[in-house]
Amino acid sequence: MKRPRLRLQMFDNIATLRFQKGSHNEVIAMAMCSSEGEVMEYRNQVTADGRVEDWMTNVLNEMRKTNRLLTKEAVFYYCENNRSRFARRHLALW
Repeated sequence: MKRPRLRLQMFDNIATLRFQKGSHNEVIAMAMCSSEGEVMEYRNQVTADGRVEDWMTNVLNEMRKTNRLLTKEAVFYYCENNRSRFARRHLALW
């Protein structure tokens, strides 16, 4: 389930969020998608329940955490000898 026309403050190019139904029929934000089709899966799921302002703040915080973790992983793996594998694994940084 995707929600079109989302513009979030941290990332200008977010076109949609990917949602999924949880085990108790709750709506869960799983990933953000750019208008170019790039997808960043969240490390932790965010429940989209209650006031929109509250769960969108949680989505924003999860985006920041996931982005920080992906950047740390990229810095760690940058020293690998195989640069083409690094580039494929961390395309978002190029």
